[in-house]
Amino acid sequence: DIDYFRLNADGRTIYAMGANGQFPAPTIEANVGDTLRVLVNNRMKTEGVSIHWHGLEQRTRPWMDGVVGVTQCSILPNTSMTYEFDITEHPGTYWYHNHNGLNKVGTRALQGALIIHARNKSEEIHGNDYDEERTFLINDWFADNEIVEMLMAVGAQNVPVTNTREFMIASSVPYDGMTLNGLGYNGPPGHVQPYGKFNTPAPPREFRDVIDVEVGKRYRLRLINAGSSFSAHFCVDDHRLTVIASDGADTEPFEVDCVNIAVAERYDVILHADQSPTKNYWVRAATLEFELNHSAYAVLAYAQGPGRDATPTSFERLAWDEKEIANCFDWGGITDKCHSLTALRRHPLPAQLACDRSLHLRSLLFQMNTCGFLWPFPMTSCI
Repeated sequence: DIDYFRLNADGRTIYAMGANGQFPAPTIEANVGDTLRVLVNNRMKTEGVSIHWHGLEQRTRPWMDGVVGVTQCSILPNTSMTYEFDITEHPGTYWYHNHNGLNKVGTRALQGALIIHARNKSEEIHGNDYDEERTFLINDWFADNEIVEMLMAVGAQNVPVTNTREFMIASSVPYDGMTLNGLGYNGPPGHVQPYGKFNTPAPPREFRDVIDVEVGKRYRLRLINAGSSFSAHFCVDDHRLTVIASDGADTEPFEVDCVNIAVAERYDVILHADQSPTKNYWVRAATLEFELNHSAYAVLAYAQGPGRDATPTSFERLAWDEKEIANCFDWGGITDKCHSLTALRRHPLPAQLACDRSLHLRSLLFQMNTCGFLWPFPMTSCI
């Protein structure tokens, strides 16, 4: 059931769109070869809705892609639709979201994780590299509905752009903060912490998710940037991260301190729970802004530690130019530890998925009417 409901994600009660009364919406899990059936009941009074399955190619049933005006009409208020399609994609991390009007992206709109598994964990390329898994949905957050109304009135091209680190995707929208798994404390209205003041003040317990771990275990963290404007910078205090997949494609293991995740991207990393269990640790997601620090926090809590409710005492030990960062565009030559997406090497595909040919693109040009931009980064596609 899709509807609006009252939600207090960051200390301010607003209306958000969710499924079955949840925000983020429930995680959907399926195996390769399954047929997925999802009944969508639109309980909203005035708005249409659709579900786009982000990252799925929908080769067998393209009319189930969920893009209004392209593959379907909106699901009108008080009506229903059943999405049904075969899971043919590679095992990995995907997500789903509303794709109707302004609500097709991030913030308070419908969004949830879609996890595709192999039939058996032993069939996954990195299946033997982790013991358990956790999912993080990262989101930018509008607490003020006036911003949404402004976008509807003037369009995103007419609002200011904020400078960002590493020339990652800039936001054209002023917003209040971030959430991790639907929680994020952003202080009183109008309050923004200066860059670098991560622990002042610490988010209250009710506004931070807790991730339980055990000493010695390895955890696959499925990171999804479900936001609408900003790239996210993700780190876990005192823990290294090993990148094993990007947008559903397995990579050769690549160890870093942090990962930058652009809007709608997904990264899978492995975290080794190998630090002292005597304290809890901050899990951080922050924007790449120069001037501000929009950020959200969760807690990594060891089972042998002080308890899930204990406030972490960890802090960021590394300065920006000391971090090993994946998916980082260092055009300014700040550090040799900034690794672009091309530093990730795709893991060799199983024989049944291997390419017949590869298409190497030097750049991509996106254009609509008289506006466009060039994406000048090399990439290779499988044909």
